[in-house]
Amino acid sequence: MQPPGRSSRRRRVRHGLWLSALVLSGLTLSGCATRPGNPSQVTPARRDPLAPINRQVYRFNSLLDAAVLRPLANGYVKVTPKPVRSGVSRFFSNLTLPVTILNDLLQLRPLAAVHDTGRFLANSTLGLGGLFDPASSWGMPPHHENLGITLARWGLPSGPYLVLPVLGPSTLRSALGGYPDYFASPLFTSGIRPATRNPLLLLRGVSTRAEFLRYDKLLQRAYDPYALMRSIYLQNLDRTVRKNLPGYNPNQLPDYQKLLQGNGG
Repeated sequence: MQPPGRSSRRRRVRHGLWLSALVLSGLTLSGCATRPGNPSQVTPARRDPLAPINRQVYRFNSLLDAAVLRPLANGYVKVTPKPVRSGVSRFFSNLTLPVTILNDLLQLRPLAAVHDTGRFLANSTLGLGGLFDPASSWGMPPHHENLGITLARWGLPSGPYLVLPVLGPSTLRSALGGYPDYFASPLFTSGIRPATRNPLLLLRGVSTRAEFLRYDKLLQRAYDPYALMRSIYLQNLDRTVRKNLPGYNPNQLPDYQKLLQGNGG
């Protein structure tokens, strides 16, 4: 009979190997054709080998959104003045800066880390926890990084497009990076009790959904809302990755931005 500790360690090793195999197999589905920034301009459809599963998850998310998230977001917009909503959005944006600073360092960008640290300190103090944004007027504009982008800068391919339950569009690389980023947030690292943290997480979700209400009509008019959402997400992701890669042209407007501007976005 094996000691319980040895058996538990073996199970963890097996689980780790299984997860590693899953990640590697997922990356090979589309990784060779979708280098960071998608310089080869691989089409969204080719980057979505799991489309049948993704479409089922998309349908589930759409039903959940129609039943819960969209009504909550509409109610939030109706009862909350716009200046208050803007302050709430800035507050949660400010909370992402410690994660951005960590990723600045992982990307070997000390000057960006100093910039973002200054912004975080200014808005957390004089900006009353981020409700206001004095840092932007002092030459420290918003800047956000995440582990998914860091992994892309290290050369990791995006992997296949994924639609995650509740969370929505992603890629394998972004999903892998999102998990550590989520728990590195001050909402988890600062010792806030769940009784306080959970309502804040709910408010953040409702606030984020409210910011996208203006795009609902665009999706409703689309022949294939799933394909449109996929294209918008992947083009936005590729542009974000390319911003810090050689050859990026900041004056080139991505197709998805032209599309949204042309529809009142």
